[in-house]
Amino acid sequence: MIYFDNAATTLPCAEAVLAAEKVNSELFGNPSSAHIIGIAAENLVKNAEKKIKEFLPLSNCEIVFTSGATESNNSAIFSAACHSPLKRRRVVTTQAEHLSSLMCFTELEKRGFEIVYVPILESGLIDIEKFSHAIDERTALVSFCHVNSETGVIQPIGELVDIVKSKNEHTFFHCDAAQSFGKIDIRFKNVDFISLSAHKIHGFKGVGALYIKKDTPFTSLIFGGGQQNGKRGGTENTSGIASFGASVGTIAKNMARNYNSAENVKKHIIESCVSEYDEIYINGGENVSPFILNISVIGVRSEVMLHALEAENIFVSNGSACSSRSKKSNAVAAYGLSESRADSAIRLSFSQNSTLDDAKIFVETLKKLAPNLRKYGKRR
Repeated sequence: MIYFDNAATTLPCAEAVLAAEKVNSELFGNPSSAHIIGIAAENLVKNAEKKIKEFLPLSNCEIVFTSGATESNNSAIFSAACHSPLKRRRVVTTQAEHLSSLMCFTELEKRGFEIVYVPILESGLIDIEKFSHAIDERTALVSFCHVNSETGVIQPIGELVDIVKSKNEHTFFHCDAAQSFGKIDIRFKNVDFISLSAHKIHGFKGVGALYIKKDTPFTSLIFGGGQQNGKRGGTENTSGIASFGASVGTIAKNMARNYNSAENVKKHIIESCVSEYDEIYINGGENVSPFILNISVIGVRSEVMLHALEAENIFVSNGSACSSRSKKSNAVAAYGLSESRADSAIRLSFSQNSTLDDAKIFVETLKKLAPNLRKYGKRR
């Protein structure tokens, strides 16, 4: 099996599995309990929090564990809206965001907020000039993905946050870093909220985290017994959090190696296949994560190519896993590309388990499949 759908989820690493097993079999206490088993569970949560802070490294903050990046995005966006006065009711973002953010903006619009969608250039980057003009004294929140989950385009978060804070220091800045955390540098200054996910870096599904800059006002979405310093109610998912901490520890040791490996896998596919054919296009410009490659094989609809590759035991995707399975790529459509490119876009995404041999097999398989699938499409 060749698994090139790591932007959707990754295989849990051995360290994460062992950490979760230890919690479930030995350290299963409630972190809020005062006895020794509860204290041991509480220490696991604190240790995972420490690992994340050290890895960012951003110690001047709070880490709130959530059920995943979707909850982290929702928490950051609605908290920012909650703490913005009536004179600040503008939210600035793009149409290329993850649905867990886009659906929040739709809801905020119903509640009277003005949502400004900054145009995306064909390169996938934000139009900086129009972005700058969109920020004013009315802006409550700016929210962007660091690495787009469908194309891998890396937005210049550092530059964007500098623009925001220079024009309105009271504007909240939220960054969805689910696809960049553990893969590329995210040591941003002055960002108020950063969303993180465990299962994108070989942890478990159902656990994520939200970075909150110190002294940033925050209102929880979930109320309960005052867990996590009152930032999120409910008993902590201790086994998931322990697995998250373990995966962060493993990634921290191997980040440079994983980056170079993904870069080589991606480079081989581009040079051996994409560059050789006029009707295969890369979607996204030069500033792209090595862990994601979005291509269009013109003349072959994305779902057709996906299932043809699946029959060869190669697994890719045709967009974000959180989108409808029949929907076109949200990000690619936002770039204003031709309908034929948007209809045929597939996403390959790599991890520490992806190999050059996998890339070579993928290239040969794509070369074999594409001509016949194009002929089939024309006959229809």
